[in-house]
Amino acid sequence: MFLLTFLFATSSYSKAYNKQADVVTAAAQVQENYPIFQEVFHRIYDILHESQLPKDQIPHVGLGLGHKHFEAGEGQFVCQRFEEKFGEEDEGKIPVLITQVQSDLKGAIPASWIVDEEELPFEFSDDIKVKEVIQEIDKCEGLRVEIMGVISASQLPLTFAVLARSSLPKTTSEVYLEENYEDASMVRPVNLSEIGKAIITSWNFKSRDPRECANGACITYVDMFDFTHHTGRKGRLPPPSLEAGEGQK
Repeated sequence: MFLLTFLFATSSYSKAYNKQADVVTAAAQVQENYPIFQEVFHRIYDILHESQLPKDQIPHVGLGLGHKHFEAGEGQFVCQRFEEKFGEEDEGKIPVLITQVQSDLKGAIPASWIVDEEELPFEFSDDIKVKEVIQEIDKCEGLRVEIMGVISASQLPLTFAVLARSSLPKTTSEVYLEENYEDASMVRPVNLSEIGKAIITSWNFKSRDPRECANGACITYVDMFDFTHHTGRKGRLPPPSLEAGEGQK
């Protein structure tokens, strides 16, 4: 099923991905329409709990903020992979998830979806947990179509996503923090209270209140020394942004 979806969507993928706004613009759109976002969140929460999806799988899926950090060329896709030792040889090596544009999916499958005239894959992953959750979603006939219909009707920049990652798990008190470079993003688990200025970019369905469901965030003000120390790569400072959770009241 996903192979057919992928083949059908290949010619439209880069065009749809590149139309996405930057993270600040996308977050502002959601915050300006927060009552609509809450309605979408509540509706999908109810759909999932009324579906045949096993209850232990529901916390592994969620909503994502549709935004881009790269441009995808024709025949390219945005894919996330695990890298066990990322950084300089002497110090600072840490396990991370690397998100970047590439031409060869190498077994990766859609981990999130957007609606751009039609339902399309948004970002890909080769994580085994993503594949397991998708298999369970596929068993629920029409589930993803119904959820994508709710997202489409809202006209908000949102994705439906598999959020869990077996290669780099996080605790319930952590979020996946995305730090951006010119050609890739580094994603790692951090405590939500430690990230400072950031935009929440994904929400799980562990509660019916999205304010309690932050799953991922995008850093929007980064200490350049931190970037260099951990990775040996020069960071790209994203634009000034909003405090984490601002407008979510």
